[in-house]
Amino acid sequence: MNRLITPLCFIVVACSLGCDCVVLNGRIGEPLSQAETSFFTGRWTNEESEVVDVRLLADNKLIVGSLVWDGKKKEFVVQNHKVTARRVDGVTYLLLGADDDDAYGFVRIGRIGDNELKMFLPDPGAFRTAVQNGEVDGKVNPRKNDHFTVVLESQSHLTQRVLSRKELRGLYKADDSQTMRRIKRWEDKE
Repeated sequence: MNRLITPLCFIVVACSLGCDCVVLNGRIGEPLSQAETSFFTGRWTNEESEVVDVRLLADNKLIVGSLVWDGKKKEFVVQNHKVTARRVDGVTYLLLGADDDDAYGFVRIGRIGDNELKMFLPDPGAFRTAVQNGEVDGKVNPRKNDHFTVVLESQSHLTQRVLSRKELRGLYKADDSQTMRRIKRWEDKE
């Protein structure tokens, strides 16, 4: 599978293409304040020089936009994703999903500085093992071709405890993390 512009886009594609993925069955933690959420606004680039724009909406949600090449159609396709920034005991996450969704994709955020952050995708195999061992509340839904979706129980104290750990503890794909660097800051709200 080709790597896409951000881990958030990867979550959408992975789940829709049948790859293994981890989702929450509801929102976790508390929303960041508008001032804290505004940290994410701007034009960001990753190690492959791909660019993504992030804008802050009036409802304190973020909209992430990027262009992706569609080789079959021989054209660029615009991708827009609304995300919410939330915190679980000091650990920041970006959640992908609408308010009425029953499944939220997520990435863990590690802030490196004022203009740099690192995104960590959850590791489906590690979360599946954690659910099977009773460390996290959730279920593993099998799919075609031995693929699966791990659905975490977002309101469980076990899940909250695991998601609030300061260290990554093997539950995230550290080698597939992505560093994003802001190259332009947006000051306005849409």
